[in-house]
Amino acid sequence: MSRTHWLTGLTCCLLLVGSADLRAETTPDPLRLVPAQADIAIQLERPRALAETTLALDLVKQLQAFEPIREFYDSTNFRRFQQLLGYFEKELGAKWPDLLDRLAGGGIVLAAKFGEEPAPALLVMQSKDEAALKQFVKLVRGLLDQELPRDDAKQRLEVSSYQTIETLRIGQDFHAAVAGSALLLANRQKALHAALDCHLANGKQSLAGVEKINTARRQLPAERYGWLWLDLEHLRELPGYKQALAGDATDPLQLILFGGWLDLIRHAPYVTAALTPEGAGLSLSVRSPRGQAEMPAALSAMHLPAARDGSLPLLEPKGVLFSTSYVLDLAQFWEQRAKLLNAKQVQDLEEGEKQAAKVLAGIKLGKILSQAGPHQRFVAVHQPKAGYQTQPGTNIPAIAFVQSMRDPYGFARSLETIIRAGVLASRGQTGLKLAEEKHGDLKLVGFRFPEDKPYEGDTNNLRFNFSPCFVAVGDQFVMASTIELGRELIGVLQQEAKAPAPRSPAASRLRFYAAGGADYLQSIEEQLLAATILDQALAPKEAQEQVRKLIDLVRRAGALSLDNTYEAKQFRFDIKYAK
Repeated sequence: MSRTHWLTGLTCCLLLVGSADLRAETTPDPLRLVPAQADIAIQLERPRALAETTLALDLVKQLQAFEPIREFYDSTNFRRFQQLLGYFEKELGAKWPDLLDRLAGGGIVLAAKFGEEPAPALLVMQSKDEAALKQFVKLVRGLLDQELPRDDAKQRLEVSSYQTIETLRIGQDFHAAVAGSALLLANRQKALHAALDCHLANGKQSLAGVEKINTARRQLPAERYGWLWLDLEHLRELPGYKQALAGDATDPLQLILFGGWLDLIRHAPYVTAALTPEGAGLSLSVRSPRGQAEMPAALSAMHLPAARDGSLPLLEPKGVLFSTSYVLDLAQFWEQRAKLLNAKQVQDLEEGEKQAAKVLAGIKLGKILSQAGPHQRFVAVHQPKAGYQTQPGTNIPAIAFVQSMRDPYGFARSLETIIRAGVLASRGQTGLKLAEEKHGDLKLVGFRFPEDKPYEGDTNNLRFNFSPCFVAVGDQFVMASTIELGRELIGVLQQEAKAPAPRSPAASRLRFYAAGGADYLQSIEEQLLAATILDQALAPKEAQEQVRKLIDLVRRAGALSLDNTYEAKQFRFDIKYAK
């Protein structure tokens, strides 16, 4: 067995400690061996439950039918890993789920300290059975003693000691020791020695005794597989981060896009994350003890929903691929620009407004922003057929942006003036023709490309994916890439006005839809088939089977949701994957 083989096997064995079950009450907390100076810690508390949940996911099961995954299972490295795993099972007298429960049932922690290159890192694997752990280490040492000389490796396994504890080393980047019932692995000798100091001092000066990390753990969901803790206070003091996070380093675009996140990173003491079950899926919840109450008023007014005014419902027309709804009050950004930006940025912004008026039909940017509302929504949709006789060579999803309006008449009039002026100025090149439609008392204004006119450079007829349009529906202004989507959104918004859905407290929501994605992939099946044949050198029948498996996999994949919420004293960012 070559060095590559045993290293692959050993790494997989350590990673497969993910099959361990809940830590018994009497099992020590592995954090007692992590020095208090650590800046980040990732702990798996229920690795076995996580492994079982992941392997039971329909998505994971379907992936096993794909050729690249089958090839991996048939590979020499994977077969040798199975042989190595079988060797440990035989020598230790247990199958891997039970064996790993004994070796790592107390949990696993990976921790690191920032500020040095390479960053000192430490892995703690807490066993439930100290005798089994020592026997496992003895077997690994035997393999290393055999395989390193056989591979003509320059490094050898070196045995030394620290205080009264035996330590192992291979080169300068691999250090290990057994500390009671735990296995320690580190990339730096000083990281290993710091962990052993914690062991010899019965956990003193370790993360287990740091109050802010214990407070953070108590605030996380109780039913979790694992969690992460990141110390932002020390991160902000590092030279590279300190300069990047300085308030004066933020340009207006960064403030608009990431203002809430930047405020969190600049002021919160730490960030935590917990991986939890979510029905038949998984959820990752990121949290921090800095909420709306601590955020500057000007920034809060721009990014966060007002009281009893959460983000609007997601738009979900037929064939939806992706939908997002968020709060971004650009009127507040303009009004409070002197509080949000420095003097030079304010001056540049106001000068930019003067220049922008030349291409905005003379309308000032400040006027448009004051007329706009605080809510925006964006949606991408698969439309199986474009609204032209000539069909494009490649189907491109339709998209739409929906802006709420404080002044529906004024905003709609301003935007219509700007859009019409832009189309008129480009008509010589694009040839766009006006296509207006009446829907009750609403006027949908659209534009179509002529089908009897060649278009230089568009040999694949991609322009026929687009028929841009706009329409005002109540206090919502719709801009869509196709007239067909514009029509559908009129109905969606009118129904929403009749029977309003509950608003979300989240400042932003985002959702991906598997069914719409599968419909889109099916519409470009021929292109996928050609790419699969060329990339993998498959016969047409085999390639077609693989493409159809891919489409079926996507269709059954479920939905992925992301919600960003600011409570009074806490920030939450939730990522959920569910069937």
